[in-house]
Amino acid sequence: MQTLYFPDYDDTLPQIAGFVDASYGNDTCPSIHSEELGLTIHCDYKDEAKRENEGCTRYSISDAGGDPLLDSDDLAEVLAFVADYDGSPEKCRNGKPLAKCTCC
Repeated sequence: MQTLYFPDYDDTLPQIAGFVDASYGNDTCPSIHSEELGLTIHCDYKDEAKRENEGCTRYSISDAGGDPLLDSDDLAEVLAFVADYDGSPEKCRNGKPLAKCTCC
């Protein structure tokens, strides 16, 4: 998936069932969004030198309210989080639903 607002994006956006390109020209990087899950995943540039903020992670997930749920450089971790996400407001310290937490 390519993004309209970021023609210089140095990778392709992750293809995750139910997610569509939600990129906006005033954002610092492209994003994908799932209306059903209420999740947005910001997908920063692969080349760290192109990222607006030094040291930031490649992927960040937020809920419908804009609250951060996960920051990671690992796409597999992002995919696992999305697969386990149930929309529950009760989260463990790592942002996973308490009912499915295996990390705490």
